[in-house]
Formats: sequence, C-alpha cells, structure tokens
Amino acid sequence: MEGDDAMIAIPRDLYERLEWLAGSRGRSVNELVLDALAGLAASAPLAGGADDYSDAERDEVAARLASLGYIDE
Repeated sequence: MEGDDAMIAIPRDLYERLEWLAGSRGRSVNELVLDALAGLAASAPLAGGADDYSDAERDEVAARLASLGYIDE
C-alpha cells in the first residue's frame, strides 16, 4: 500500500469472483476495483459541495411545485 491508501474488507467469495474477472482481463483485482469505484465516484457530487441554485431559485421551484399540487408549501 502507498502512503495515503486505505484498506477495505470484502467477502472472500466476492474477492475470488473479482480475481477471476480481473485475470480474464489481464488486470489485478486492485486495478479492477479502483477503476470501478472511480467511475462510480465520478458521477457523485462532491461531499459538501454547493449546488448551482440560489435560495431564490429554490423558493421559486418550491412555489411552482406547490401550485401544481406536488408539495404542500
């Protein structure tokens, strides 16, 4: 492991399936798992990140949804 790496535990049977899958692709389990997790993380918002909407825009959307009967204001 490198300096800032963290360990996770996975069930042995899952590891063995990943080992077979990685081997069939000429890769290591570590490479396979890191690529899969990086793809998953890329689609997630950053923790604590701000959204692109102002309070006024959120209020406007809430009012519109309430007028359409989707939420109670």
